[in-house]
Amino acid sequence: MSFESASQGENREALTRILSTESRNALARVELAASELSRFEVSPSQLERIDAIRSAVEEMDGLLGKIDLLANPRRPRSSGRVDLCEAAASVLGRLAPALEARGLVFEAASLGSLSQKAPLTISLTRASLDEILCGLVSVAGGIFLVESRVEVDVAAVGTTAGRFSLKGAKQEGSVSDSSAEHYETRLELELKLAEWRGSFFVTPDPTRPGRVEIGITLPLETNLE
Repeated sequence: MSFESASQGENREALTRILSTESRNALARVELAASELSRFEVSPSQLERIDAIRSAVEEMDGLLGKIDLLANPRRPRSSGRVDLCEAAASVLGRLAPALEARGLVFEAASLGSLSQKAPLTISLTRASLDEILCGLVSVAGGIFLVESRVEVDVAAVGTTAGRFSLKGAKQEGSVSDSSAEHYETRLELELKLAEWRGSFFVTPDPTRPGRVEIGITLPLETNLE
C-alpha cells in the first residue's frame, strides 16, 4: 500500500469518527430535550410522540456506534488459516436444502467446481468465516428473485485478496432496498467483514441483464500485515 493511499484511508476514517461523534452529541441534546418535555403535563398523544423521539434517538445512536466500529476495524489477535474454497463449499452444502425450500437453487456445476479450485488461504478463524458466508447468503435471500438459479464462484484478486461471489436474478428494486431488516442484515455483514479488513460488493452482471453479482473480498494471509 502506498503512503498516499494509506493517508487517504486514515483521512476517511478520521472524518467518519468526527461525523459519528458530532452526530451522537447532537442526538444527546435531542434526548435531553425530550426528557425535559416528558416532565411536563402533556396529553397522551404528545407523550407518545416524545417516546417515539426517544426511541428514534436510541436507534440512531446504536447505528452510529456501528458506523464508528466500521471506521475503526480491529482484527482479533487470535486467528487461524482457512481455505476460502473449502469453507464456501461446506457452508453452501449445509445451507443448500433450506435455501432450495425458499426457491434459491445453487447451480450444481459451479458449486461442485469449488472443490477443484486451488486453495485460497485466508487468515481468520473458521467460525468467523462461516459466520461471514452465512451472512452473505442471508443478504442474497433479500436480493435474488425466488426460483433464481444461483451461480457460485471463488477467485483470487491479484495476489492480495480472495473473492467469493454469488450471481442470480435480482428482485425488482432489491439492490436499493431500504427496509430495516435488509439494511440491518447487510450492516451486520459489513461489520464482520471490517473486523477482518474485508469488504462487501454488489454489482450488475455485465454479461446477463436482470442479474446481479454480490460477494465479499478478504485479504489473503500474506497481505494482512
